[in-house]
Amino acid sequence: EATGFDLRGFGRSGGPRATIDRWSQLHDDVEERVVALRSAAPARPLVLYGHSLGALVVLGYVLDGRARPDLLVLSAPAVRARIGILQRLTVGGLGRFAPDLRIPNGIDPDMLTCDPAVGSAYVGDPLCVHRSTLRFARAGFAEQQRVARGIDRLGIETLVIHGGQDRLVPLEASRVLEGRPGVTRIVYPAMRHEIHNESDGPRVVADIVGWVRERVSRMPPNHALVEAGAELRYDSGN
Repeated sequence: EATGFDLRGFGRSGGPRATIDRWSQLHDDVEERVVALRSAAPARPLVLYGHSLGALVVLGYVLDGRARPDLLVLSAPAVRARIGILQRLTVGGLGRFAPDLRIPNGIDPDMLTCDPAVGSAYVGDPLCVHRSTLRFARAGFAEQQRVARGIDRLGIETLVIHGGQDRLVPLEASRVLEGRPGVTRIVYPAMRHEIHNESDGPRVVADIVGWVRERVSRMPPNHALVEAGAELRYDSGN
């Protein structure tokens, strides 16, 4: 069974759009859901999945020593991102004096997948946020640096997946995780940023499910096993 939620300021969640008082508020949101899911099904394995910015959030969450999931899946983790020098200078300089100023995220819809329909859906989705505050951007850059410094503390089995043609989050961003104890990294050479939304996305989902099932099968017998016939469901719109 899969469940998902929108972080504050995004999607259907409340609050000002794409801004934050402190980055750890995003970790608070994740922890609230992890604790709730643990309470609802304390014996079942819990896998935490994050894509892009969401992968940065959940990776930082795990490194922050919060309530732990059993397994972690990171899709195109934005530990680094291709940000133009002008945009970085704007965030670093002007961000100190006008933190609530909103700037475009600069995402070219063509970067998302090889399917133009996915980019069109992104542009036309009223729930997508295309501008964020300088405060949010500064906090995000600081979190990237914090996660990079603390990556050696990652102590949970992790699957990392990344498109080889990703022009939004560079492939080297996830390379820092490759070869670490408990980490499996899969690169899909012909895919772009949203690999789960590519035409061959079902293969990616099957790889994730296979990895999760194999890890769960090795958990102690008193730890819940995935029920026979259970499937990982996902919403291609998130």
